[in-house]
Amino acid sequence: MLRRGLAIGMLVLLAACPAEEPVDAHAFIGELLAATAACEESFLADAEPIFVEAQLAAQVEIAIVGFERNHANLKVEFSRPAYNACLAAARARECATLTSDTGPCNSVFRGRLNVDETCAEAAECAPGLSCFQERDQCGVCRNNAVVGDTCADRNCAQGGYCDNGTCVAEPTPARFAEGDTCAPASGCGGVLSGLACVDLACAPMTLAGEGEGCDVGLGAVRYCVNSSSTHVCEGELCQPRPSVGSACSATGACDATAAACVDGQCVDGGQVGDTCANAYGCRLGTRCSSGLCSSLTNVPMPPSCDPG
Repeated sequence: MLRRGLAIGMLVLLAACPAEEPVDAHAFIGELLAATAACEESFLADAEPIFVEAQLAAQVEIAIVGFERNHANLKVEFSRPAYNACLAAARARECATLTSDTGPCNSVFRGRLNVDETCAEAAECAPGLSCFQERDQCGVCRNNAVVGDTCADRNCAQGGYCDNGTCVAEPTPARFAEGDTCAPASGCGGVLSGLACVDLACAPMTLAGEGEGCDVGLGAVRYCVNSSSTHVCEGELCQPRPSVGSACSATGACDATAAACVDGQCVDGGQVGDTCANAYGCRLGTRCSSGLCSSLTNVPMPPSCDPG
């Protein structure tokens, strides 16, 4: 009877404690990037939804590959509590937690390698260290250099970059606010900030849909939606880009979701492996690199640095 009672008690306890969700790179990365995008609402997201969605999709794929590689890497420690906390924060859109340098999202993975140990990528090095390496070569974990230190044999810490062998501070990103004084030659950030320089002051930009009036240039206030993919502002009018079988637009653009501009004609091309001369020669979701269209997700993998 005692054994039976203990067994029943164990079953009750197990039923009351639901099983922990399995680690899911796709769900984790998808939620994290979606939450990050929501926390960083911008004019760009509204002005270029098709372009932003394509870029986000590529980032998701790249991040999933990186997550799975780190999760399987014995040189990288995985923290299940940090994973759970980060995923919960992403689902709840807790922006402060997601952007905190000391938050759980920054401690899901922790490198195990110490100073001077051979590394294939930065994730393998312990906190405070980074992998100093040549492109596509194995490196060594080293302490980060601060501004003013030599960077001949180590990387610069965040906020600095290597210039002629010495770490120097990165320039402070330009910030713009409505009403700020501005110069017509430099503008106010345009589609990235949602502000244009009008009468020497930063003014809010507005969105122009198909058939509506639009502007181009640093002083453009009316931005043609999806100008980088399916539409173009020509003759002060927001209109669809030409598609396959039509001549390219006056700026050399075609509907990037379906075509590419080759020799003045919109053709069904610009896919991975096709030749290209510039950004207009590749379809959305690819980029022109070294004369060939390549996938946005085509990034170099770290070298194999295991001994033997």
